[in-house]
Amino acid sequence: MSRDFAAVEVSLEYFDMNSDPSFFGVADGMIAAIVTYALMGQDDRVQELIVATRKSIDDLAEEMGLNPLEHQSALTLALLAALDGDADEAERLIRLYYRNAGADRAGRSLTRGFVCQVVGLAEAAEAAAQCIRDGLGEPSAIIHFIEPFLPFYDGIRETPEFIALVEELDY
Repeated sequence: MSRDFAAVEVSLEYFDMNSDPSFFGVADGMIAAIVTYALMGQDDRVQELIVATRKSIDDLAEEMGLNPLEHQSALTLALLAALDGDADEAERLIRLYYRNAGADRAGRSLTRGFVCQVVGLAEAAEAAAQCIRDGLGEPSAIIHFIEPFLPFYDGIRETPEFIALVEELDY
């Protein structure tokens, strides 16, 4: 898969970082930027965006009277925890999101890919491999011949758990 993050970075200027919050509690451009800079290894920019993203979530929660942990923004908080190097917290927030989502199978199918990518970025190899397996076994946007090769999994690509997953997919 392409790793042309410089080209992706150029496209970030077309996102409105201050637009209305998306499904994840912040502007889509904010999620795109934080992930792009994380994959580029620009840790200073990532840390700046983590602070800005947390503020955006807090502001939205206050404005709407929401608990971010009972909202889709829990997945964004999981991403931030992953990028802060706290895989346990990322996984905890994902479990909390799914528990709060209850029987919302449509929501689960729409977020499965993002969840797998977050645990991949957290370098939680076992959880990422299982997440992809689960996503392949239920409706989701996970595609068996694309997902394992995305850059979100570069940090775990050589782990026994991830190697086993790729071998199961028969490549």
